[in-house]
Amino acid sequence: MVVCAVRRSNGGPGDLVVFMTDGDPTYRNSSSPDGHANDGSHSLGGDGSTIGVAANLNNAVAEADLLKDGGSGTHMLGVGIGFTSASSEQRLNDVTGDDEMTITAGTPDIAFGEADYTVTPNFSELQGIVSTFARELCADSLNVTKYEQKADGTTAKAGAGSPWSFTATLDPAPSSWTSPATGSGASATLATDENGGASFVWDQAANVTGHALDITEAPKAGWVYNGARCTRNDLEGGEPEVVLNTVGTNQPGASRET
Repeated sequence: MVVCAVRRSNGGPGDLVVFMTDGDPTYRNSSSPDGHANDGSHSLGGDGSTIGVAANLNNAVAEADLLKDGGSGTHMLGVGIGFTSASSEQRLNDVTGDDEMTITAGTPDIAFGEADYTVTPNFSELQGIVSTFARELCADSLNVTKYEQKADGTTAKAGAGSPWSFTATLDPAPSSWTSPATGSGASATLATDENGGASFVWDQAANVTGHALDITEAPKAGWVYNGARCTRNDLEGGEPEVVLNTVGTNQPGASRET
């Protein structure tokens, strides 16, 4: 039922679905159309306690296949918590896929983007999985948000009508660029989107080498650089650390020497 709800959510399931379960499928929607009545009057199959009912598993597999094969490019990762039998793990395998990821001392044996599922004995060790997952998704990345301080004293994010170009250069060069895919060697260039954002992503945990990073902004006529604010995310869940803040005051008609 959870997989069905995600697949049918407004806007679709997105690029990634993490499916966490501490048991076996015991309930299923059993109404049409599409296994789910849109008015909420759908019937339920299963008794909530019987394990191994084929119809419950088959419905979960069918919904997961529709979610993954719906043409959206969605990747699904299953996380089984506290399983006590090989049969339970096999049912998770049936729903998500065959490629199991194991984590030893915080290091996964395959990338999250290649894994179909992983199993942890308890909720305490789940924290380590989530932490490792966050590091792979977020560690090798740089997110830029461009703000324009206008002559009238107002500040706003750069919009789609006024994109800015940024180039990130890494030393040593990364093994690969995920965003932009056109990145080559040590450098990659992106234009800001409709929200003033540009997201650089590299290696995706495939290369544990640290990098020194330079970010440069292509100047535009009529604008004067007024500083930058840089924060470093704490992947353990703490507040971001401000490592640089050179942004000047924004007064009407003011400028800044660079």
